[in-house]
Amino acid sequence: VYSKKAMIAGAKDFVSKPVELDAVSAKIQEIWKKAQEVKAKSQERKKEVHAAKLFAFYSPKGSSGSTSLAVNVALELARARQKVLLIDLNLQFGDVEFLLDLKSRACISQLLGESGELLTYKIGSAAEDHKSGLRVLYQNKLEESELISPAHIGALLKHVRSATEYDFVLMDLARQLDERTLSAIDAADTLFMVVTEDYLTVKNAKLC
Repeated sequence: VYSKKAMIAGAKDFVSKPVELDAVSAKIQEIWKKAQEVKAKSQERKKEVHAAKLFAFYSPKGSSGSTSLAVNVALELARARQKVLLIDLNLQFGDVEFLLDLKSRACISQLLGESGELLTYKIGSAAEDHKSGLRVLYQNKLEESELISPAHIGALLKHVRSATEYDFVLMDLARQLDERTLSAIDAADTLFMVVTEDYLTVKNAKLC
């Protein structure tokens, strides 16, 4: 009777008499472990709810309009009051900064620490603010582009996906299907492949 009343009142469990201290200790540890598991699951659900959507824009051929499409989609989302981060992952010859008339001195390679790890706490300061409200991250130092590895790309995208600062993260990808581009494609929720109406582009799209 008492145990039922206790459970109704909010007790998680009970130990029957005669009470042994070892049994009480074990029961407390068991309940604590269950509480931690529930807390962890709750935090994971919150992360999933707030996870940013990752869109990747790719074309197997240059001059297809893939970059223009990524930039314009990002601008429209920003105008709709969404929190948007646009990342130019064409690390050697990206055009996003020119289309948006950006002049930042910060770039993706500056996120790397002395031992080569990605310093995620620097992402906010490395991203440049556009007048539309859009934030942009790009690589403006060609000589340092090779320092950025597929693992760095994966860590970067994992961090910005879970960051509450963004609703959408858009990526403009390089044309070559190297490991860095594939890392970004793997992380994307949606891949937009831009194809123009010419034989070589269609052929390359089919290969992709």
